[in-house]
Amino acid sequence: LLRILPFNIIYVCPHQSNDLCRCRKPKAGMIEDFRSKYPDSVRNELFIGDQYTDMQCAKNVGIPFILRARSYNKALSIQKNHVISNLYNFQVLYPQ
Repeated sequence: LLRILPFNIIYVCPHQSNDLCRCRKPKAGMIEDFRSKYPDSVRNELFIGDQYTDMQCAKNVGIPFILRARSYNKALSIQKNHVISNLYNFQVLYPQ
């Protein structure tokens, strides 16, 4: 993803929901880790996700959220101003 999209860094939780980790959304462990490592980047954060937990996590920490529209999350797309059908559309919304 970093080679084809204009992102500097991507964080991913490798755990299952029953692992009860601090980074599984809607918990904000990954965001807290990012903010501690890159404190000057808070103004430039953006959260792209396809689940309600993604949207809730972004809301909880005050990060703008873009929904990746999928067949299983049509109800969420009604609630969002920014919806993309795939990650390539991100470049249209936010060109380099």
